[in-house]
Amino acid sequence: MHVRRGDIFYADLSPVVGSEQGGTRPVLIIQNDIGNQYSPTTIVAAITSQIAKAKLPT
Repeated sequence: MHVRRGDIFYADLSPVVGSEQGGTRPVLIIQNDIGNQYSPTTIVAAITSQIAKAKLPT
């Protein structure tokens, strides 16, 4: 499987700590392609379609 920056996958984000959302969720690959090729881990960002608190600062 080729993992590239910008791809979207479903990942199991368990176990969670505190108020983090767990379970199987869509994630965006944000790590660069060289890191994806050689690293045993990948940096991702969980994404959601919920915009209930979209005006809050992040």
